[in-house]
Amino acid sequence: SSEIFEKTIKNNLFGYYNFLLKIQKKIKNNGNIVNITSINSKFAFEKNPSYQISKAALSSLTKSLAKDLSHRNIRVNSIAPSYIKTKMTLKSFQNYKKRNLISKKNFLNRWGNPKEISSVVLFLCSEGASFITGQEIFVDGGWSVNGGF
Repeated sequence: SSEIFEKTIKNNLFGYYNFLLKIQKKIKNNGNIVNITSINSKFAFEKNPSYQISKAALSSLTKSLAKDLSHRNIRVNSIAPSYIKTKMTLKSFQNYKKRNLISKKNFLNRWGNPKEISSVVLFLCSEGASFITGQEIFVDGGWSVNGGF
């Protein structure tokens, strides 16, 4: 519905952008911003256009912010996970058919876990990633390499 569409865009995009406007001056020079997008930022999934659009827009915003904040040496990147076992995905994970279908979409035949996302966040904020900015890192077990199918 248009109500769900508007609510999702407001929450996932406008809400985040407004938050960023409020805190941007508090981010130290040489700092990092790591956004969480989704494989939905690049691939079509049925019956969820507002989520896909909001994540695609956040992917573009990552690139835009990387450029706009570069004068302060603030690096901006995003992480695009596939299915990670969280509260948000618990219903699908508990459904045996859905869990197996989703598992078969990636090369590792399983769902990711939150630690696999947080470790990439830590890397992107580390000295080892000091020359990475404006990038979207897919943490999806190879799903995106397989063309999203």
